[in-house]
Amino acid sequence: MSYNPSFSPLSPESQTLGIPAFDGVLQSHSVSSNSSSPSSSVQWNNADRLTISFAPDGTRVSKYTSELYSKFSGLLSAAQLETQILRAFQTWARQTNVNVGVVADNGLQFGVSGAIQGDTRFGDIRIGAIPMDSNTFAVTVRHDPVIAGTWTGDILFNSNAVFQNVNDFFAVAMHEAGHALGLKHSAIATAVMYDAALNRTLTGSDISEIRKLYGNRRIDAYDIGPSNNNNTFNDSSRIKNAGSLNGAIPLVVYGDVSVSTDIDYFDLQSLSGYTGTVKFELISSQISLLRGKLSIYDENENLIQSISMSGDRGGRVSITLPSVIEGENYVARIEAADSSLHSIGSYALVTTLLDTNQVSPSAVEPVVRGYYWRLEQTDVQKIFLNPNTAFFNQDLATNDTFAAAQILKPSTLFAKRTHFQVNGSLSYANDIDFFRIQAPSDLVAGNVLTITVEAMEEDRLVPDLQVFNASQQRLNSRVLVHGNGQLVVQVDGIAAGQEFFLRVAADNPADNFQSGNYNLVSRFDRAATFLESLGQGSLNSSTQRERYHSLYVAEPQMLHLSLSADTSSVRNLAQVWVTIYDQLGRVVFRDLTVPGQTRTAKSIVVRPGSYSIFVNMATDASVGAGNPQTLNYQIDGVGVTDPIGPEILTPAEKPFKKAGPNDPRYVYPGGTTTAQTFIVTQGQNVMPPPGSIIPPRFVTANAWYWYNGWLVREVPPM
Repeated sequence: MSYNPSFSPLSPESQTLGIPAFDGVLQSHSVSSNSSSPSSSVQWNNADRLTISFAPDGTRVSKYTSELYSKFSGLLSAAQLETQILRAFQTWARQTNVNVGVVADNGLQFGVSGAIQGDTRFGDIRIGAIPMDSNTFAVTVRHDPVIAGTWTGDILFNSNAVFQNVNDFFAVAMHEAGHALGLKHSAIATAVMYDAALNRTLTGSDISEIRKLYGNRRIDAYDIGPSNNNNTFNDSSRIKNAGSLNGAIPLVVYGDVSVSTDIDYFDLQSLSGYTGTVKFELISSQISLLRGKLSIYDENENLIQSISMSGDRGGRVSITLPSVIEGENYVARIEAADSSLHSIGSYALVTTLLDTNQVSPSAVEPVVRGYYWRLEQTDVQKIFLNPNTAFFNQDLATNDTFAAAQILKPSTLFAKRTHFQVNGSLSYANDIDFFRIQAPSDLVAGNVLTITVEAMEEDRLVPDLQVFNASQQRLNSRVLVHGNGQLVVQVDGIAAGQEFFLRVAADNPADNFQSGNYNLVSRFDRAATFLESLGQGSLNSSTQRERYHSLYVAEPQMLHLSLSADTSSVRNLAQVWVTIYDQLGRVVFRDLTVPGQTRTAKSIVVRPGSYSIFVNMATDASVGAGNPQTLNYQIDGVGVTDPIGPEILTPAEKPFKKAGPNDPRYVYPGGTTTAQTFIVTQGQNVMPPPGSIIPPRFVTANAWYWYNGWLVREVPPM
């Protein structure tokens, strides 16, 4: 099968064995000479709680609709197709600190605004299929620090691909699952990650590479050493219960069957005076693909009842004791139901005293499946007591200064001592948290410090982050993502063994987004990522409230854009908006920032054509002729080619032609000739299309920060 450059598959080198390319591996990267390579490996921050969903046929993917089930129905039934893909992910997961839970997919368009991880509408990794050139089996949007929104990790099969048998389909699923988890291609011909053969058995090199990202599969918090674990009945871990609650809330513990022979024991001490019903529920569904077994014993080690899960996507089983003996202890034993592929994975154990419980089952689900597995049991209980205001790992103002900064140790979730992770909370308006970290002594030359602050609840905390050196001097940091509960910054020019202070606070202590819980991840294993300057200008409330730019796109691609404004104006008096319209006058992107801030919205897919960029200034009513405000703005961005696969385009869909038959440069309007697949130029002063909403000034800019802000409009089908 020959390689046809007009379709631009991203891996033409895979044609050497005469088979289609596995994929176009996608990763945002800078146009600068020291950009991160698309072939580099990138980890998820929370790979031990990933989710996967299967988009229903008809789900919009750019100009296409997904046809995952209908196109492969001659080879696999819907259930068989899902089983092969889940089997692929579990094959990787059991080798390292990865869990993949299956969740429902509501069929929203791929790439809609939302969180990179933890969106409740679909999985972190979505599976679909669209038509591509026959040179390609599938594409994967790999995890990357500058892909904002819900594209990250998504896998799209080529609905035009012809698989000879189920084994070939599984081999492709294995390869793409590796990419979705962050792996690059391998040069070893027998490896699953080799892109020129249909290999489906993990080699030692495959396992080594995934463990470089996430380490060997670790034991859980209750198995911390040979002499301190809960692997026997007599060493059971306590299911903690605050007696004053009198059984009013469920009791949740999280664990992991780290090897197929691992056994975990947990004991419940009955409340004084309670002889009612107790329910024990083992849950791996939506957490992992563990096929678990639950057994309940009395305190004399007599088995009361046992029950096992079935299936290949995790499950939930429960044992209910109609009545318990007052003062009697009961022990839950958790293990794998069999020695199959699904004998490893994480779980939650929920114990409920049904006669006194005051929490509805619907309130239990987000706690079981949310990002709370690293919390102490008592912190988890706070969620039930105060579901909207619970604060975790409260420091009680003990780390509010440089001198009192909490010293963080490297995380055990990863293979090298390059990651630092902690859950924290800002419990009042002016709360500040300081942390101290140290770069590894074997720091790779050229790596930077990448810090991610993720809010743990929607519509709550909008975080701010500042980085200082050991002398408490603030360092320059580059904002890559700042929106929808996620803040990602990078610091360049770091040295091995260098110490840093991290200051986490609320972005605006005066608004309604000044408190909440967050997850802080700092890492020293990434190369620098730079965004390119695309457009800039100056706005003035009296003389120039709007400016215009033109965006020309030669090839289909994903764009990640940021909007910055300087501090020439007062934050609460002025805001700057950017809106991008397509050729039909539809909004494809909108973002807001304030003086001194850089903000981002979701990464977007754009198809070839001309787009209009409208930048406008919104001011407070108090701003008048006698109090003019000025804002200097800058639009930065980076493009990722072929984010929806090697798309089949007709000549009419490619408006910008090449400069010559063998010339890689495109000819854009105005005479610009460049190999860049998109450019931004100064535009004409043409007002937005009729009926367009000109963004007003928000009372607080942070009301726009979350994806469900009232002005968010998803991109219509293109």
